[in-house]
Amino acid sequence: MNLLIVGASGFIGSHIFRHAQDGGINVTGTRFSASKQDLITFDLSKDSIGTVLPGGFFSAGTPACAVICSAITKIDLCAKDKEHSYNFNVRHTIRLINELVKKGVKIIFLSSEAVYEGDIGYYSENDPPTPVNEYGRQKLEVEKYLLLHHPDSLIFRLSVIVGDSPGEPHLFTDWAKLIQRRKPIACIKGQIFSPTFVDDVACGILLGLKNNLSGLYHLSNKEFFAREELARQFVYLFDRRIEKTGTEVVSIAESEFGFLDRRQLKTYLDNTLFEKATKMRFTSMKEVMVSFLGNLIKGI
Repeated sequence: MNLLIVGASGFIGSHIFRHAQDGGINVTGTRFSASKQDLITFDLSKDSIGTVLPGGFFSAGTPACAVICSAITKIDLCAKDKEHSYNFNVRHTIRLINELVKKGVKIIFLSSEAVYEGDIGYYSENDPPTPVNEYGRQKLEVEKYLLLHHPDSLIFRLSVIVGDSPGEPHLFTDWAKLIQRRKPIACIKGQIFSPTFVDDVACGILLGLKNNLSGLYHLSNKEFFAREELARQFVYLFDRRIEKTGTEVVSIAESEFGFLDRRQLKTYLDNTLFEKATKMRFTSMKEVMVSFLGNLIKGI
């Protein structure tokens, strides 16, 4: 199998790329601006994927798949410039999808919990999506397009993704920086989510391909937390393993953050369908936090 990772220089894409390499898959990755020599430069907003990939990627008789990671994911940025984010996240993404499908490539699209309104939580794939922000609406539009026009594609809805490396951009890195600066950790009051380890996401995507899955799945940890409670657990472990700081965790109403677009309060997902299909075990958040703090100590 030939595997393409569009956006392999990003947080999630880089982990998929590494896991694919470790698994002996013939993988090709693209980058937009990051200076990684093993990746191909590709601008989703203007380039044709066929002109930048090596000629052998679309070899006859060799199955090919593409994971589309590239997206504008910041909720407020999508709201601030709706036209630009819509063009990138919807129009150019669909153009890329159609170009790849014409060449016989199976599509794996990374969507988001943001397609739900967040009033109930514990959403399954059968619950009707009703996004409350522009980012969620854009993700849902691509989902609908794939399900209607390319039903053999594979769609994964993701939750908040965390890692165990302090050098990567994710929630635990942000919290660790606040603790080290002796600043409080502010959480949206009442927000409940299902944070998921980035390596589990990478493994889950490759398992989905191995099991020849198609359709829509929630690729998310079964655990779910109140955001402020997970932050308190993180501070507790930080104080025990590194340095007692007395960092305060504060809960603030969403309206007080000054966001440009709405956030959902209950975004945790039901992953039963995916677990049954793959028998995959997800890493607990305690395991991820302990590993993160261990790596932080090594880097101090």
